[in-house]
Amino acid sequence: MVDHLSRFVHKEDSLPIAETFPGEQLLHLQGKEPWFAYMVNFIVTKKLPNDLNKVKKNKIKNDSKYYI
Repeated sequence: MVDHLSRFVHKEDSLPIAETFPGEQLLHLQGKEPWFAYMVNFIVTKKLPNDLNKVKKNKIKNDSKYYI
């Protein structure tokens, strides 16, 4: 099979490889934190922000059990 594949005629790509990355801020987040940030912080520090209501705090505690 390898011998068969080596006989294929391969065309070279006409597009050169770009050396620069056009979206340098692709992973840049603005404003809101990602949905898992509170959970990760809770797992690491065992503390939750005071500005969350009781329902959100309980949800983070319950959901984080599956990631520990």
